[in-house]
Amino acid sequence: MLERDESLFLTFAVVWLSLGIGGTLYIRSLPTAAEKRRAHRVLAVIAGVAFGAFATWLFPPSAVFMLPAIVLITMLNLRNTRFCDQCGKMTQVQPFQRVDFCPRCGAPLPAS
Repeated sequence: MLERDESLFLTFAVVWLSLGIGGTLYIRSLPTAAEKRRAHRVLAVIAGVAFGAFATWLFPPSAVFMLPAIVLITMLNLRNTRFCDQCGKMTQVQPFQRVDFCPRCGAPLPAS
């Protein structure tokens, strides 16, 4: 049983790292902010679903608590990530902080 859990966790780690690195490289390669926004939304939902699936599979009893937290974190990620229309830079707004302008080029950021 322990060997199964270790291989499942290793699978999770490989999938999670691949999704993170691959998603970041893919989003950075897109030319426009609109395409980056669209790709970020899709990848954030895929990451949330993947994390929820592995969390439920690895820790079934705690799924009742973990799944709502994963949904909340995904929603906050989608709400707090902005892309500059001028230069395409991704900016994540931190809690209790207001960011109205791009830190790279100074252009106004669109409302999320």
